[in-house]
Amino acid sequence: MRAPTPPYRAPARRANFICECFDEDCDEPIPLTAPEYDASRGDDGYLIAPGHSRNGETVIRSTGRYEIVDAR
Repeated sequence: MRAPTPPYRAPARRANFICECFDEDCDEPIPLTAPEYDASRGDDGYLIAPGHSRNGETVIRSTGRYEIVDAR
C-alpha cells in the first residue's frame, strides 16, 4: 500500500501593485501575493518600492520586495 499523496498546493501567484511613494511620476511595480497585499493594508502606511522612502520617513516594515512607510 502506498502512502497518501499530500494535497497539491500551487505556488502563490503575484500581481503587480504600483509604488505609492512621494514621486508622482513613479510607476515602479511591486509584485505581491494577495495575502501580502492584504497585510500591507493593515498597516497605517504607504506601500513603496525598496529605496523609495524620503529622509525623515519611518519605514515600519521592510522586505526584499517592498517597504511600508508610516503615513502619520
